[in-house]
Amino acid sequence: APRCTSFQLLWFSLDSCAWKQIARWPFLTELLLETCAGLDAEADLATASFTPLLARLDKLSLWAYHKRPLDSVLCGARRLRSVTLNLQAFTQLSSTMPLSRVQINAASVIACLATIPTLEQLALYEMSTPDSQGLEAELQALAQGCALTSFKVAECLALSDESIGLFSLCPSLTTMDWGAR
Repeated sequence: APRCTSFQLLWFSLDSCAWKQIARWPFLTELLLETCAGLDAEADLATASFTPLLARLDKLSLWAYHKRPLDSVLCGARRLRSVTLNLQAFTQLSSTMPLSRVQINAASVIACLATIPTLEQLALYEMSTPDSQGLEAELQALAQGCALTSFKVAECLALSDESIGLFSLCPSLTTMDWGAR
């Protein structure tokens, strides 16, 4: 396993000891956590043991989330080429307890992603914005500051036509999928 370059978990949970072991794998560049709603409270992706791994990741797919803000995780990942943040209802902590649902502020996450110049592919699902006007500056920074070739938004970011038009500033963009409720 230490020679592993890609690690994917589906419907699984790991404790902090396991995360520390995975973070030590020197060749790991792709981390895909899909529907891992039961992440151990100590198995935090933003801990010091995980920082070296985040710094070398090329691809990150999170279909899971716990209460730590996503931007604290993403801002440490400077080499990312591909990011998927899929935070659909069934991946949340508990569908039977509405107060356990986490509201992801898209503005802070996109502001962080816009600082990653290597970012080529971005897919966002189920994020919220309290104010679509406040998001336009972050989207403009994303369109101008990254090497995006593919941008997908689904079930979130209900924006104006002008907001979508900001991506005309992105010369490398070849694919754009925009879906909303």
